Amino acid sequence: MMIFEPNENLKKVVEKISVPSLKGKSIQCNFPNRIHITPIDCNRFNYGKPGGGGIGFALKANNYLKIQLASETEFAGDEKVKPVALRALYAMSHNLGFADGFKITVNQSQEVKAHIGLGSNACLLTAICSSINELYDSPLSKRELMQIIGANFVEEYNGKCVLGLDTGVAPATSLYGGCCLVSEESVVVWQNDFDFIPKALLVFPNTARASFEGAEDDVMLKRSFYEDLKSRGNISYEILMDLIPAIVNKDLHKIGDVIWNIQFSGTHLSMIQGYEDYGAKIYGLFGKIKSLGAEIVGLSSVGPCIFVISKNMQSILEYLQSENIENMLCDIQTKPIEFIFD
Repeated sequence: MMIFEPNENLKKVVEKISVPSLKGKSIQCNFPNRIHITPIDCNRFNYGKPGGGGIGFALKANNYLKIQLASETEFAGDEKVKPVALRALYAMSHNLGFADGFKITVNQSQEVKAHIGLGSNACLLTAICSSINELYDSPLSKRELMQIIGANFVEEYNGKCVLGLDTGVAPATSLYGGCCLVSEESVVVWQNDFDFIPKALLVFPNTARASFEGAEDDVMLKRSFYEDLKSRGNISYEILMDLIPAIVNKDLHKIGDVIWNIQFSGTHLSMIQGYEDYGAKIYGLFGKIKSLGAEIVGLSSVGPCIFVISKNMQSILEYLQSENIENMLCDIQTKPIEFIFD
């Protein structure tokens, strides 16, 4: 495992361009989290390359970001996300060639912790890169932004950086809003505003994932490579032939059927079985929530966060409260990140 500073091992993925004048002295935004419904094939993931693909959707969150011109680089916020935040700044500087200093202020939702399946680091990287791009009058396209994010993606480790794996789903859903299907090299294949689903319930089960040292990706993917070799054809087919038409037709039951099937094969099977009791607690919670009438239930990314969509949440909320299982309702973010200039 290679450990490095945020300004080291940077990759340039865009041609040299003339950076236009700044549009203002500061910019701010609220940025989303994302639900990762499923990757397509973990064997296509690669460190230091743009996303390996998947499908997911954006969730509104109380994540706040402000970037101001400063005499030198400053950071204000949770020290745990400082290396990731500075990485985004240095990646943009490396690709655009600007020499301006910035103060970055980050305030992420307290409910959203790192490594629970909501893409907190990828969404933060995207928010910072896209804010800087907007501040410079958008010299980069969304596609170029996604390439920069994917090529320079990192996770925090002991106050420094380690290479991480970016599927491209968090950048896509942040930059486009709604639900996005992304293929390898962070190519956005399809997008839907997902506005027929107003809210998603996030459930945080009382279960533990295996402990590990270093980048979590190494542990996460040990069995996923094997399981995806068996299941990637079926998952690709279900996404193309069943899930996307169901979303277009706003058919919650069909969407739920496809997502339910995905929980028992490929990456999701290996991830869920990586939890205590060989995943029995998570699968048991899936079944209980389904029995209470939820149309859609699934694990987001590697979890343990579970996402639930139902026309009638009341019985589900009452059950979770009775079992003292942490949860929160979130609005779907149907539109891209919006910026405010000062």
